[in-house]
Amino acid sequence: FLPLTFLISLSNMSSSDAVEAGTAIFGILWTLGMGFFLLFNKDRMRLGDLIGGTWVVMAKRKRMVADIAAAPMLETHGAPIFTAEELAVYGIFELQELERVLRQGDRDTMIAVADTIRAKIGRTLQEDDKLFLVSYYRQLKQRQERDLLFGKRRENKYQARA
Repeated sequence: FLPLTFLISLSNMSSSDAVEAGTAIFGILWTLGMGFFLLFNKDRMRLGDLIGGTWVVMAKRKRMVADIAAAPMLETHGAPIFTAEELAVYGIFELQELERVLRQGDRDTMIAVADTIRAKIGRTLQEDDKLFLVSYYRQLKQRQERDLLFGKRRENKYQARA
């Protein structure tokens, strides 16, 4: 609208006002020059971007994957319930690794991880491995999120329990 404003002011002024006419003509040339500079610049950059040394970067948006704890990945009927002591064994790092294992879905890896967790927490029951891992993941995530609300953060299994 700026060039139109200058054109309207130029058409409405009298012929004796040379300063206003010069200002309007300069304004029209300035706005058109800046507009054409943007169009004919190799990188389509504004003059302010060139002076400031900035670039406008367009990146593709990444879609977030579905949350395992919220997704109905597996029917949770008959899923094991873990005690606070069983959930206190692992930290954030192990939770992230467990999520990676669940997302990959490799059966042999899931069996090995489930057996390792069972041995670590002293659980002798043999539930379905995927049901066990998803249930453990959901409950561990819920516990760690609740602990974070109270300022408790356990980075990994080597950090002392709070």
